[in-house]
Amino acid sequence: MKIERTTSDGLWTLTQTTTKVTGTTPYAKITMAIKNNSSEPKTGGLLRFAAFVPEHALSSGDYNENHDGTFKSVWGYIPDLTTYSTTSNPYGLMLQNVGVPEPTSIVNSYLGFATKGEGGPNPCNPLANFVGTIINGEGSGVLSYGFQLNKEQTATVIARYIPF
Repeated sequence: MKIERTTSDGLWTLTQTTTKVTGTTPYAKITMAIKNNSSEPKTGGLLRFAAFVPEHALSSGDYNENHDGTFKSVWGYIPDLTTYSTTSNPYGLMLQNVGVPEPTSIVNSYLGFATKGEGGPNPCNPLANFVGTIINGEGSGVLSYGFQLNKEQTATVIARYIPF
């Protein structure tokens, strides 16, 4: 599936392509290409959000979810069924950066981090709900990329959603 969006001012175009990768551990591969459509260099960022645990702990009052991240990945999981009442088996989901962003010269930072709550980050302040590690709490995850793009240049990053 391919989705392409351009900002209302025409300065940026994001193209996201999602593909299913089969195998022993199938996963969803997301290729994201962000293009600077302007005639001058621009600094920008790209956020990929993941709500890992679909059981909505808030509605049950049981917050036994764990979330964490590294520079290249972020994940969430239900640790066991003995303390958490759910219709699902214990499981986890990881959002992981794959490979090296292209071109390598333009991406100057990337980070995976857990956030408080199930909602996505504020794009103007993505670290507002940053949490190092969440133990027995409600959370979600974000992969964040920062870059400097020359006029009409495109940056491409690849991530995957993989169960564990």
